[in-house]
Amino acid sequence: MKTIITLIFVVFTIAPSIAQEKNIETFSVSIENLIPFIVDNYASGFNDESANKNLTFLIQV
Repeated sequence: MKTIITLIFVVFTIAPSIAQEKNIETFSVSIENLIPFIVDNYASGFNDESANKNLTFLIQV
């Protein structure tokens, strides 16, 4: 039980420090330029670069 608690403590202390080192790039695009932006910046097919990209759409209402 002591080993499990120690492991959980180590994971919870190391994970935030690793997450803070990742670079996040954000772009703001109008709805008229959304499709051209995606076509220009995200290639079709599967490669190492596109596997690590996440798209999040925030729509202002």
